[in-house]
Amino acid sequence: CTSDGAFYGANLFRSNDGGGTWSYVGQVTQSAVVGTTITVLPPGNMVTWDEASTVDVVLSHGTLESRPAGDVLNHFNAILIGTEIVQFKQATLIAANTYRLSGLLRGRLGTEHEVGRHSANEPVFMLHSLQSVSFPASDWHMDKLYRIGPSTLPLVNEKYRNYTVNLDGIGARPYSVCHVNGFRDGTGSLTVSWVRRARMNGDWKPYTDVPLGESMEAYQMEVVAADGSAKRTITVNEPKAVYSASEQVADFGGLQVAVRVRIYQMSEVYGRGVVKEEVV
Repeated sequence: CTSDGAFYGANLFRSNDGGGTWSYVGQVTQSAVVGTTITVLPPGNMVTWDEASTVDVVLSHGTLESRPAGDVLNHFNAILIGTEIVQFKQATLIAANTYRLSGLLRGRLGTEHEVGRHSANEPVFMLHSLQSVSFPASDWHMDKLYRIGPSTLPLVNEKYRNYTVNLDGIGARPYSVCHVNGFRDGTGSLTVSWVRRARMNGDWKPYTDVPLGESMEAYQMEVVAADGSAKRTITVNEPKAVYSASEQVADFGGLQVAVRVRIYQMSEVYGRGVVKEEVV
């Protein structure tokens, strides 16, 4: 923002030679709503509304507003707190630039595995106020040097800042599967089944499945030993896998009453998706 409080946009550049030369990546035209938490968001209900948990946030830019439940269910008030995406109904102003968020939907957009990992002083970003920039998979998992500054000023201006960023491609990571079930037949063989989820366009539509979002359907199921190591990995191209009686005997010395499994949907671009671990 300038001294008059207006935001005129920011330019993003990238260097592949340590800052010797810069290439233009894109421009941010919308001012973001950003801040930090000043209390710890506790673990909470991920199935329905979490009416018990609250979190206090102080904003450095922007404001928040309360919304009715219908608006929240239609994708309003989505906020990234640390690494969990949360939606909220109530944003109560409790001090200057400070809000208490309540009436929460937790673990949104495949972030349910982040629900219990919060601390104080986490970054906060309103998602509707962010603009995305696409990067090729060849840029993932490598340090890249970026420079960002006011769009009204040249690249060499002192107000530009350099940042080294390691992109992890999480936007392409498959969500965890859900509804894991196990069935044993008369021989003791165990069939494990599950339901996949979709990262995009996954709203419930009658008489059709959600889109795959991958070039092919594939999963890996690990059979887990007592020490947490993988005894066996089974790869399948449908949402079920058979752990045969003979495999159980080979792995554990006998048939198993309960088996701990880890299931991953696979992506040709990203690799393993978010794990779903269950005992069946």
